[in-house]
Amino acid sequence: MQEWPILVFTALLTSAVGLAGYTALAGYWLHDALQERQRFQVLRLPMLVASGLAVAGLAASFAHLGYPMNAPNAIRHVASSWLSREILLVSAFIGAICLTTLWALRSGKAQSRLLSGAFLIGVLGVLAMGEIYRNTSVVTWMHLNTHVMFLGGLILMGSVLGLLLIAPGVAGRVDPATTRKLFAATAALVLAGLAAQLLVQPSYVAAIGASPLNEVVTYPLHPVEAFEANGGLRAARWVLGLAGAALMMLAAWQVSRNGERGRWPLAAVAGLLLLSGEVVGRYVFYAIHG
Repeated sequence: MQEWPILVFTALLTSAVGLAGYTALAGYWLHDALQERQRFQVLRLPMLVASGLAVAGLAASFAHLGYPMNAPNAIRHVASSWLSREILLVSAFIGAICLTTLWALRSGKAQSRLLSGAFLIGVLGVLAMGEIYRNTSVVTWMHLNTHVMFLGGLILMGSVLGLLLIAPGVAGRVDPATTRKLFAATAALVLAGLAAQLLVQPSYVAAIGASPLNEVVTYPLHPVEAFEANGGLRAARWVLGLAGAALMMLAAWQVSRNGERGRWPLAAVAGLLLLSGEVVGRYVFYAIHG
């Protein structure tokens, strides 16, 4: 497949945006449970990871552009081009999350409001990203599924990464009720992101079959043939996602009954399955060469 750089870019960028949003939420959840310095110590790692993912995504986008020095030329048509809007908004998000992280490291304080602002900018960037694909002649990209895939993946991957990075830091520091809230909220977010992606599938598949463009030859692209050929991968993507969501809900249920002891490994396995499912789904989305 020729789209690996853009696959990596979108996966890393949506993960970074989702992680920024989850970290902001965690800051609000932990406000009364931890002192300001302790809260910073817990949120420092996810902020650093979100910044790292964003910068790595930027590097992958340069590989996709082919010649990075041409990047400034792509923002000249903000009024009419979704690509220009995406570049502008994504750049603003990367700057916002990196500056927020730098400020936190210098001040020893984690500001959920700044993280929330960066998250909102990132969401706008992801929406612009989706519009780029919807405004093409590639049948498998033109449906609402494109937005749902990006935004659902944002919620799912951000929540999984957030829990795995934050949960060990709060272990033994917060009361059981806060731990239960953390796990329950993560399970709910994962379920919401996956459910949204699943619910749109029937109309997505129907739209592909009914589209007047599905017989159009867009050499060398063959999106419909690739979509049909990757049926096994599409099934594997949902098996991985549903299994991961089930394990995440099981971990949350066990924490609600028995406390946090021994639940982190179960959450880690759930997270691995969910992230693997997202990667497979993203691969299928970009596999359009038949």
